[in-house]
Amino acid sequence: MNRLFERILSWARVRPDEAALVHGGAVFHTWAELVTAVGARAEGLREAGVGPEVRVLLHRDPGPDWVVDALATWAAGGAIVPVDPALPARRKNDLASQAGAHVCLGLPIGVHGCVPGDGPPAPLRPPPRDPARLAWLIFSSGSTGAPKGVLVTCGNAVDVFAAQVEALALGPGDRCAWLLSPGVDASLSDVGVALFAGA
Repeated sequence: MNRLFERILSWARVRPDEAALVHGGAVFHTWAELVTAVGARAEGLREAGVGPEVRVLLHRDPGPDWVVDALATWAAGGAIVPVDPALPARRKNDLASQAGAHVCLGLPIGVHGCVPGDGPPAPLRPPPRDPARLAWLIFSSGSTGAPKGVLVTCGNAVDVFAAQVEALALGPGDRCAWLLSPGVDASLSDVGVALFAGA
Protein backbone atom coordinates (compact mmCIF):
# COMPACT_ATOMS: atom_id res chain seq x y z
CA MET A 1 0.00 0.00 0.00
CA ASN A 2 2.99 2.29 0.14
CA ARG A 3 2.46 3.57 -3.41
CA LEU A 4 -1.11 4.51 -2.46
CA PHE A 5 0.05 6.33 0.68
CA GLU A 6 2.81 8.08 -1.27
CA ARG A 7 0.15 9.40 -3.64
CA ILE A 8 -2.18 10.50 -0.83
CA LEU A 9 0.63 12.27 1.03
CA SER A 10 1.66 13.93 -2.21
CA TRP A 11 -1.88 15.22 -2.83
CA ALA A 12 -1.96 16.54 0.74
CA ARG A 13 1.28 18.45 0.13
CA VAL A 14 0.40 20.00 -3.22
CA ARG A 15 -3.40 20.31 -2.86
CA PRO A 16 -4.02 20.47 0.92
CA ASP A 17 -7.24 22.51 0.77
CA GLU A 18 -8.88 20.77 -2.19
CA ALA A 19 -11.63 18.19 -1.76
CA ALA A 20 -10.58 14.59 -1.19
CA LEU A 21 -13.93 13.17 -0.01
CA VAL A 22 -17.32 14.64 -0.84
CA HIS A 23 -20.39 13.27 0.94
CA GLY A 24 -23.98 14.45 0.76
CA GLY A 25 -23.00 17.16 -1.67
CA ALA A 26 -20.48 18.79 0.68
CA VAL A 27 -16.74 18.46 1.20
CA PHE A 28 -16.21 16.07 4.10
CA HIS A 29 -12.39 16.02 4.07
CA THR A 30 -9.81 18.03 2.20
CA TRP A 31 -6.60 16.16 1.38
CA ALA A 32 -4.88 17.66 4.43
CA GLU A 33 -7.82 16.72 6.68
CA LEU A 34 -7.89 13.19 5.26
CA VAL A 35 -4.23 12.63 6.12
CA THR A 36 -4.81 13.94 9.66
CA ALA A 37 -7.90 11.76 10.19
CA VAL A 38 -6.16 8.63 8.89
CA GLY A 39 -3.09 9.25 11.05
CA ALA A 40 -5.16 9.56 14.24
CA ARG A 41 -7.30 6.51 13.49
CA ALA A 42 -4.23 4.45 12.63
CA GLU A 43 -2.77 5.31 16.03
CA GLY A 44 -5.99 4.15 17.68
CA LEU A 45 -5.77 0.87 15.78
CA ARG A 46 -2.14 0.35 16.75
CA GLU A 47 -3.08 0.93 20.38
CA ALA A 48 -5.79 -1.73 19.94
CA GLY A 49 -3.18 -4.23 18.73
CA VAL A 50 -3.56 -3.93 14.97
CA GLY A 51 -0.33 -4.73 13.16
CA PRO A 52 0.82 -6.68 10.11
CA GLU A 53 -2.00 -8.77 8.64
CA VAL A 54 -4.29 -8.37 11.66
CA ARG A 55 -7.80 -8.49 10.21
CA VAL A 56 -10.17 -5.60 10.90
CA LEU A 57 -13.90 -5.79 10.21
CA LEU A 58 -15.26 -2.70 8.44
CA HIS A 59 -18.95 -2.87 9.31
CA ARG A 60 -20.41 0.45 8.25
CA ASP A 61 -22.20 1.98 5.29
CA PRO A 62 -20.14 3.44 2.43
CA GLY A 63 -18.95 6.94 3.23
CA PRO A 64 -16.02 9.02 4.41
CA ASP A 65 -15.56 7.13 7.69
CA TRP A 66 -15.33 3.84 5.77
CA VAL A 67 -12.54 5.32 3.65
CA VAL A 68 -10.69 6.58 6.73
CA ASP A 69 -11.15 3.16 8.39
CA ALA A 70 -9.68 1.31 5.41
CA LEU A 71 -6.71 3.65 5.02
CA ALA A 72 -6.00 3.63 8.76
CA THR A 73 -6.11 -0.17 8.84
CA TRP A 74 -3.60 -0.35 6.00
CA ALA A 75 -1.41 2.32 7.61
CA ALA A 76 -1.28 0.19 10.76
CA GLY A 77 -0.31 -2.82 8.63
CA GLY A 78 -3.65 -4.59 9.00
CA ALA A 79 -6.05 -6.08 6.47
CA ILE A 80 -9.63 -4.93 5.91
CA VAL A 81 -12.63 -7.27 5.94
CA PRO A 82 -15.62 -5.34 4.55
CA VAL A 83 -19.03 -6.47 5.81
CA ASP A 84 -22.12 -4.79 4.36
CA PRO A 85 -24.47 -3.66 7.17
CA ALA A 86 -27.43 -4.42 4.88
CA LEU A 87 -26.78 -8.17 5.02
CA PRO A 88 -28.95 -10.40 7.25
CA ALA A 89 -27.61 -10.69 10.80
CA ARG A 90 -26.90 -14.42 10.52
CA ARG A 91 -24.77 -13.98 7.42
CA LYS A 92 -22.87 -11.05 8.95
CA ASN A 93 -22.14 -13.07 12.07
CA ASP A 94 -20.94 -16.01 9.94
CA LEU A 95 -18.62 -13.77 7.93
CA ALA A 96 -17.25 -12.15 11.06
CA SER A 97 -16.57 -15.56 12.55
CA GLN A 98 -14.88 -16.90 9.41
CA ALA A 99 -12.75 -13.80 8.99
CA GLY A 100 -10.73 -14.39 12.14
CA ALA A 101 -10.82 -10.65 12.83
CA HIS A 102 -9.70 -9.18 16.14
CA VAL A 103 -11.09 -5.67 15.75
CA CYS A 104 -14.26 -4.09 14.39
CA LEU A 105 -14.78 -0.56 13.10
CA GLY A 106 -18.30 0.79 12.65
CA LEU A 107 -21.26 -1.10 14.08
CA PRO A 108 -20.77 -3.97 16.55
CA ILE A 109 -21.12 -7.39 14.92
CA GLY A 110 -21.47 -10.75 16.62
CA VAL A 111 -18.98 -10.96 19.49
CA HIS A 112 -16.96 -8.07 18.09
CA GLY A 113 -17.19 -4.72 19.77
CA CYS A 114 -15.65 -1.64 18.21
CA VAL A 115 -12.38 0.17 18.65
CA PRO A 116 -13.14 2.92 21.18
CA GLY A 117 -11.83 5.80 19.11
CA ASP A 118 -8.97 7.51 17.37
CA GLY A 119 -5.58 7.80 18.91
CA PRO A 120 -3.84 11.11 19.54
CA PRO A 121 -3.14 13.30 16.51
CA ALA A 122 -0.13 11.84 14.75
CA PRO A 123 1.53 12.05 11.35
CA LEU A 124 0.35 9.47 8.87
CA ARG A 125 2.98 6.73 8.90
CA PRO A 126 2.75 4.24 6.02
CA PRO A 127 3.53 0.64 6.97
CA PRO A 128 6.80 -1.05 5.98
CA ARG A 129 6.84 -1.83 2.26
CA ASP A 130 5.70 -5.42 1.70
CA PRO A 131 3.71 -6.09 -1.50
CA ALA A 132 2.98 -9.66 -0.35
CA ARG A 133 1.30 -8.57 2.90
CA LEU A 134 -2.43 -9.22 3.19
CA ALA A 135 -4.47 -6.07 2.52
CA TRP A 136 -8.00 -7.28 2.07
CA LEU A 137 -10.18 -10.30 2.75
CA ILE A 138 -13.30 -10.29 0.58
CA PHE A 139 -16.00 -12.97 0.66
CA SER A 140 -17.61 -14.46 -2.44
CA SER A 141 -21.39 -14.31 -2.82
CA GLY A 142 -21.84 -17.91 -1.75
CA SER A 143 -23.93 -18.74 -4.82
CA THR A 144 -22.30 -22.17 -5.01
CA GLY A 145 -22.60 -22.83 -1.28
CA ALA A 146 -20.96 -21.06 1.66
CA PRO A 147 -19.16 -17.76 0.99
CA LYS A 148 -15.43 -18.21 0.50
CA GLY A 149 -12.78 -15.78 1.66
CA VAL A 150 -10.46 -14.43 -1.05
CA LEU A 151 -7.11 -12.97 0.03
CA VAL A 152 -5.79 -9.89 -1.78
CA THR A 153 -2.25 -8.64 -1.22
CA CYS A 154 -1.13 -5.02 -0.95
CA GLY A 155 0.81 -5.24 -4.20
CA ASN A 156 -2.09 -6.69 -6.16
CA ALA A 157 -4.61 -4.15 -4.87
CA VAL A 158 -2.42 -1.16 -5.71
CA ASP A 159 -1.51 -2.60 -9.11
CA VAL A 160 -5.23 -2.70 -9.93
CA PHE A 161 -5.73 0.91 -8.79
CA ALA A 162 -2.76 2.10 -10.87
CA ALA A 163 -3.89 0.22 -13.98
CA GLN A 164 -7.44 1.53 -13.71
CA VAL A 165 -6.27 5.13 -13.22
CA GLU A 166 -4.18 4.82 -16.37
CA ALA A 167 -6.92 3.10 -18.39
CA LEU A 168 -9.52 5.68 -17.39
CA ALA A 169 -7.11 8.64 -17.63
CA LEU A 170 -8.14 9.89 -14.19
CA GLY A 171 -6.44 12.77 -12.45
CA PRO A 172 -6.91 15.67 -10.04
CA GLY A 173 -10.19 17.44 -10.64
CA ASP A 174 -12.05 14.29 -11.65
CA ARG A 175 -14.74 12.77 -9.45
CA CYS A 176 -15.39 9.08 -8.89
CA ALA A 177 -18.75 7.88 -7.56
CA TRP A 178 -18.97 5.08 -5.02
CA LEU A 179 -21.80 2.97 -6.39
CA LEU A 180 -21.25 -0.56 -5.10
CA SER A 181 -21.76 -2.24 -1.75
CA PRO A 182 -18.54 -2.42 0.30
CA GLY A 183 -19.01 -6.20 0.36
CA VAL A 184 -18.49 -6.41 -3.43
CA ASP A 185 -14.92 -6.74 -4.67
CA ALA A 186 -15.17 -4.02 -7.32
CA SER A 187 -16.29 -1.49 -4.70
CA LEU A 188 -12.70 -0.98 -3.60
CA SER A 189 -11.90 0.37 -7.05
CA ASP A 190 -14.63 2.99 -6.62
CA VAL A 191 -12.56 4.35 -3.75
CA GLY A 192 -8.98 3.31 -4.57
CA VAL A 193 -8.76 4.82 -8.03
CA ALA A 194 -9.97 8.22 -6.78
CA LEU A 195 -7.41 8.29 -3.97
CA PHE A 196 -4.61 7.09 -6.24
CA ALA A 197 -5.45 9.65 -8.94
CA GLY A 198 -6.02 12.60 -6.64
CA ALA A 199 -9.61 12.71 -7.83
